[in-house]
Amino acid sequence: VVHVGDSTSLGLVSTAYLPDEADQSPAQYARVGVTTQHYEIAGGRAIIESYKDNPAARDSAQRWRDDGYRGCWVMALGTMDAANVAVGSPVGHAERIDQMMAIAEDDPVLWVNAATIKATGSWQTDHMLPWNEALLEACARHPNLRVYDWAAEVQDDWYSSDQIHQNTEGYAARAKGIADALAAAFPGPGAEASGCVVRG
Repeated sequence: VVHVGDSTSLGLVSTAYLPDEADQSPAQYARVGVTTQHYEIAGGRAIIESYKDNPAARDSAQRWRDDGYRGCWVMALGTMDAANVAVGSPVGHAERIDQMMAIAEDDPVLWVNAATIKATGSWQTDHMLPWNEALLEACARHPNLRVYDWAAEVQDDWYSSDQIHQNTEGYAARAKGIADALAAAFPGPGAEASGCVVRG
């Protein structure tokens, strides 16, 4: 698995948020059979916009593809993209998603949808909803895409004070949920394929 994420993934691999390594994403992915893991996580990351010295998500993913990577992808992206579209980016939701899916080609992709509990500002909940709808619509164009409906599972008391990122309880649930959703989405040879939306 290559896990491509924005700041909402930082806590998944952080002892500051998850002091018990068994709760972190590496252990949770291993629990469901992922033997090799690579992480491309950066704060402020969006698909086409870079932030400070961190490359855009599409550039990070493209490097893995150019190096010959073939395997499963977890895209934990969209919070920044939804905000950027909301404030006027000319590149819309569908085009952003399609750019990442073009890099993945026909590899399996699990995409974690976006959720916040902010009522105002660029990262408000109302800006996440059209992004999540665009992910569902993308399944019709990309049969290798599955969407983990994190927005339906996250609880209000799992958020930190910024109402965007998770606290310790939330990150533990997110790490476990992503791993379980990956196993449900792509259960292996001979198993029944899941639909577009999966739960953790």
